[in-house]
Amino acid sequence: MSLISEKVRQAVGLLDELDLDCWLTFTRESEVNGDPVLPYLAPSHVTWHSAFLVLRDGRTRAIVGRYDQKSVQDAGV
Repeated sequence: MSLISEKVRQAVGLLDELDLDCWLTFTRESEVNGDPVLPYLAPSHVTWHSAFLVLRDGRTRAIVGRYDQKSVQDAGV
């Protein structure tokens, strides 16, 4: 299991435990001044405004720019 998969699984457990619907991380230009949680959500830096959602039911979504899309999709999370 990848680090990202494991952290998403842990986040789902915490959301359920705390009775929260989702966790949203919003970031941009992460190579220069990235959110410290991003390595647990994406396999690489993002350039554009990006949103990462983890839902309590285990679904995940990433809203990223066109040129960040492939690396996020390839992570399979």
